[in-house]
Amino acid sequence: LAIEFAKQDSAQVRRVPPFEHYLRKARALLREGSILAKRCPAQALKEAVCGSGPAKDDVAILILGVGGAADEAPDERTIERWRFDALDEHAGQSARRAFTQGLRARSMDAETIHKAEVVFGELLGNVARYAPGAVEVTVDWSGEAPVLHVLDNGSGFHHVPALPRDVYSESGRGLFLISQLSEDFSVARRPERGSHARAVLAPFRRSLRQTDRKC
Repeated sequence: LAIEFAKQDSAQVRRVPPFEHYLRKARALLREGSILAKRCPAQALKEAVCGSGPAKDDVAILILGVGGAADEAPDERTIERWRFDALDEHAGQSARRAFTQGLRARSMDAETIHKAEVVFGELLGNVARYAPGAVEVTVDWSGEAPVLHVLDNGSGFHHVPALPRDVYSESGRGLFLISQLSEDFSVARRPERGSHARAVLAPFRRSLRQTDRKC
């Protein structure tokens, strides 16, 4: 909160309470919280502190709100994790539905959700094809964009984002597709065993409640 009360002349200084009076009142109102719920909190604070009539002094009020990347509720989980057998189709579909629900809950548009679902499906399909067995899928919602992690227990490999040399090959395109649909994609060998695939998906859209607050 930044508040400045600029006095015009000595006569006005004698007619109005000191600066500290306004500041204490403003702080009390902000702690109470109802002012911040207004459509135009700066205007509401000015009227509550100085009255609704014309101000006798110059008053500048700046209120900045800091929120989560997706305007999340305080109790919303920022990390979700699923563990299952990569060949268990039912478990894989259940995890994918939960992942999609998480995207929709964070106001992702249909095209972005579709791309994220393709990335999710290709990563799981790759594990089922080349490293069948236990798989751990984690999505981190806490940053500017969701980050998808898939950990398997296969032999492990490093990923080179390129199409197969044989244009007629029926394999080798999945990871390239993931790299094109992700903001960032990497695969690394895990120290103990297996691979760790990490895909950064499209950033969250800014909430309309954060952008459309014009007085």
